[in-house]
Amino acid sequence: MCFRIIIVEDNHEKALQVQTVIEKTELNLEIEVSPTLTEAEDAIRKGSFDLMVLDISMDISEGGNEFFSDNHDMLGGLRFAKELFLNALELPTIVVTAHESFLEKSANKAQVSSFMSISDLKNEFSDLLGDLFLGVVRYQKTGWDAQLFTLVSEATDI
Repeated sequence: MCFRIIIVEDNHEKALQVQTVIEKTELNLEIEVSPTLTEAEDAIRKGSFDLMVLDISMDISEGGNEFFSDNHDMLGGLRFAKELFLNALELPTIVVTAHESFLEKSANKAQVSSFMSISDLKNEFSDLLGDLFLGVVRYQKTGWDAQLFTLVSEATDI
């Protein structure tokens, strides 16, 4: 049986590193990388995936260019997961983020309207997905890859 994984990540380098870690599991895998939320939604609607590895801070522009911060949503991945849930498209999810906390700007973009920590993020995903939420990996210089490897290995044992 082939285990299908979708990686939703707008940073090409990070997506490659995540994919490399997943491939080290040496399982029979099919991996698809979606650099934009639009591409990810289309892929999820068309195919059946067994696991999603999701970045939180995502480019929300149509083309998905990571260099234009006006089109960047610090909690875009969380909003995407909520949309999938509302459309009955949710799936087992591992969150990978380089951020320790998330500041959300108000509509006028001059003020911060809310703050979310990694712990808050875990609670949000747990409340949303229940057992389908498999964990958060803090993408940093060391240790993140072993944590991701473990979570993916456990997910594929199901």
